[in-house]
Amino acid sequence: RVHGENNLATEMDKKFSVEEAKIIVNEAIEHVIAGQTYQANMLDQWCGEIVQESLKRLSEMNQPFKYVVNCIIMQQTGSGLNTACSCYWDSSTDDSITVRRDFKTMHCVVTVFGLGLA
Repeated sequence: RVHGENNLATEMDKKFSVEEAKIIVNEAIEHVIAGQTYQANMLDQWCGEIVQESLKRLSEMNQPFKYVVNCIIMQQTGSGLNTACSCYWDSSTDDSITVRRDFKTMHCVVTVFGLGLA
């Protein structure tokens, strides 16, 4: 091994993996609502399943992070939706992602915060 390679790997393990999280969230959304038609009475269940599946898979990565997952499902009607969030954190370890998926009858927006454990 090259001197310092272990340190680089260790530093990368301490950073929230944005790419892995995007894959996990996209797969959770796809699994739960792909092929579905918007149904107001199903929103609580769908949001809960997307959040729980995402959290389960994120925690299975066995990384030293706490996760916060937020899911919004909105009927596709042509109206706008703006969201914003802010967090005071350690940018050397913490990060967030937002995944937006558009389907024929609905939009789904999932935000994940990965917050390193001290």
